[in-house]
Amino acid sequence: WRAEGSHDFTDATGAVVGLHFAFVGEARTIAAAPAVTCPVLLVHGARDERVPIEVSRRYAAERPETRTLVEVGDGHDLLAQLPETTDRILRFFELA
Repeated sequence: WRAEGSHDFTDATGAVVGLHFAFVGEARTIAAAPAVTCPVLLVHGARDERVPIEVSRRYAAERPETRTLVEVGDGHDLLAQLPETTDRILRFFELA
């Protein structure tokens, strides 16, 4: 990857996209878990096959003062329960 400059990856839509190796260097400059001081709403599909639900559970448990985790009966794309998810987001931002 480094020698060739970029590597092809499949994105969430299934499209193949090239990712430049500079991404790795930039990622190394960012804290593993940056401090977030504002309220955060995590909406995670309980049947997500790409990102295990435990990732969000752990993140929310480590930062309970500013995190709200909502688990929905959905997969990674969060499309099966889109109306419910949209409603929760609107309420979180006090737009409902």
